[in-house]
Amino acid sequence: MADVVDAPVPPGVGVPPSEDADAAAAADPSATSSIDSPDARADSESPPPPPPPPPPPPPVLETMHATDLLKDLGREAAADALARNGAVVVRAAVPRRECDDALHQIRRRLARAVAKTMPVHPAHARHAASARYFGDVASPSGRRDLKLSLSRPVLRTLPGASLRPPLAFNPRFRRLSTPTDAFELHPDIALYGTTLSVLLPLLRCVRAPLAAFLTSDAELAELAALCSEPGAKDQPLHPDTQYAGAGAHCALITAFVALQDVRPDMGPTEVVPGSHVRRVLSYAGSLAFNPDAHTSTPFDSASDSFELHLDVASYGHYTLRDAHEALTRGNVFGGGGITAGEDALTNAGYPSPVPALLCVGDVLLMDSRTIHRGTANHSCGVTATDRLLLYCSFQIPKNAPPGSTYTMLDEYKGRFKLSGYETWADPHGRENELGEM
Repeated sequence: MADVVDAPVPPGVGVPPSEDADAAAAADPSATSSIDSPDARADSESPPPPPPPPPPPPPVLETMHATDLLKDLGREAAADALARNGAVVVRAAVPRRECDDALHQIRRRLARAVAKTMPVHPAHARHAASARYFGDVASPSGRRDLKLSLSRPVLRTLPGASLRPPLAFNPRFRRLSTPTDAFELHPDIALYGTTLSVLLPLLRCVRAPLAAFLTSDAELAELAALCSEPGAKDQPLHPDTQYAGAGAHCALITAFVALQDVRPDMGPTEVVPGSHVRRVLSYAGSLAFNPDAHTSTPFDSASDSFELHLDVASYGHYTLRDAHEALTRGNVFGGGGITAGEDALTNAGYPSPVPALLCVGDVLLMDSRTIHRGTANHSCGVTATDRLLLYCSFQIPKNAPPGSTYTMLDEYKGRFKLSGYETWADPHGRENELGEM
């Protein structure tokens, strides 16, 4: 009979669980102490961490209704919003009917102007027509700035003009000294003022905020229609004019009038709120710090003084935040691309660009120093449409800031003041060679 050899039994096999735990505790006393300690039990019973806070709501542009600007308090609020953010939206500033008429007439004028720049004409004639009827625009592919004339439909959209003066309408001089009902009498009169028909209600609405910044004698500096066709790409972020000093005053304001509802896919204008002035972050001198210094400081800036950081500049005892400098450095050192400037502004503490989604008759008032852009027009298929904005700009008299394209017919430059908008008319007393607009 073969011998039976007992195989070695592994530790813990055949041992009751309690005895196995005791043996483990004897081998490592710290094990039980760590398991049974109050801190360990508290950790095992602690609730899960709270969820992260929701992201902050996206920035929005301050909005007012046109009826608010009929009161002194509303006009002051609009001026304050423009001073604080560099832009403000005014709803329902121009009646829909006037916008519809102007949209139709501007499209007719645009088609005629484009026809004059077609290759069928000699090169010199094309170049002359392009300079006569179109302005310069950033990212021109799919975008045009069409110069407008002070025809009757355009004037009727200006919010500040009165159509009920005491004098009777004289068609020979083609002035807007007529009641609104006169536009119903004759078809030729109804088509006679598309540009002015928009400008009159517009200026009636926003004249007070414009005068608060630019004086009542502010000069008309631009009058055009901005067209963005389907397929137009994003513009780079840009200001129309540069800072003229650490606390320079506002010298140019533009009013963009929506002649149609602007959907998100049509490429609305985007604005970076607060990018229109240099902000004073601190003051290290002997004088008391003035928190409003960014609106009234007397400094003249030099670009080579902004060497501290992308978004912070130093001038004398002042430390300033400079959106224009951040944008420039982002475009130069950010590797290029359409988002380089936006990334630089975000890193500098500025909000993301805010789209101005306007309805028919709404107006975007914008300080020309505010960083903005026209976005891509992605409309396609049955919803494909161009985006048309009628815009006019006003400047402090004899003080045009550098940088803007100043898109306007040559014969209008220096002729028209805000205080006399009710009497505006084409200086030749006639419609120009392209028709109503």
